[in-house]
Amino acid sequence: MESLETEENQGILQKLQTLVVLDESLKQQDVQFRDQCKLELGKLQKLVKDAQESATPDNDTDNVSIQFEEEQDRVQKLRLLLAKRTRSIATLQRQLDEVPGRAELAQYQRRFLELYNQVAAKHKETKQFYTLYNTLDDKKLYLSKELTLLNSILDNYTEAMSSTSGKEQFMKQFDAIVEGIKQNKVKVEHRHSEEHQRRDKLSHELLGLVEQQRRYVAAVRQLTIECRRNEAMLARLRGT
Repeated sequence: MESLETEENQGILQKLQTLVVLDESLKQQDVQFRDQCKLELGKLQKLVKDAQESATPDNDTDNVSIQFEEEQDRVQKLRLLLAKRTRSIATLQRQLDEVPGRAELAQYQRRFLELYNQVAAKHKETKQFYTLYNTLDDKKLYLSKELTLLNSILDNYTEAMSSTSGKEQFMKQFDAIVEGIKQNKVKVEHRHSEEHQRRDKLSHELLGLVEQQRRYVAAVRQLTIECRRNEAMLARLRGT
C-alpha cells in the first residue's frame, strides 16, 4: 500500500478509502435499518395482536348486548303474556263472583219455592173457579133444557089429551124425552167416572212427587253437611 501511495495515486487512494468507509457505513446503516425494521415490525405485529385480543371483549360486549336485547324482547313478550293471563284471570274472577254462593243459592231456592207455592195456589184457585164455572154452566144448560121440556109438556098436554091419537103421540114423545134423559145421564156418569179415575191417577202422581221432593230435601241436606265437612278439611289442610 505504501508503494502505491505516490503523489499520483494519493488522490485516488483517498477517494477509495472514503468510498470504503462510506460502504462500511452504509452496510452498518443497512443492518441497523433492518434491525430497526424488524423491531418496528415486531412492534406492529404486537400492536395488531393486542388489537385483535382487545377486539375479543368488544365481541363479547356485542354478544352480551345481543343477548341483552333478546332477553329484553323475551321479557316484553312475557309481560304481554302475563297481562293477557291477568286479564283472563280477572274475567274468570268476575264470572266466579257472578256465580251465587251456597247461601245465595239456598235463599234463591227458598224464594223459588215460595213463588212456586204462590203460583200453584193461584193456579189451583183459578182452576177451581173454572171448574165451578163449567159446573154451573152445565147445570144452567140442564135446567134450561128441563124448563124447555116442562114448558113444552105444559103447552101440549091439554091438546094431546083431547084425543086418543094425540095422547099416544104425546106419550111417544115423552118416552123419547125420557130415553134422551137416560142417555145423557149415562154420559154424565161416564164422564164422572173418567174424572174420578183421572183424580186417582193425579193423586198417585202427587204422592210420587211428594216422595221425590222428600228425597230431594234429604239429599240437599246431606250435600250441605258434606260440603261443610269438605270446607272444614280444606281449612285444616291450609292451616297445616
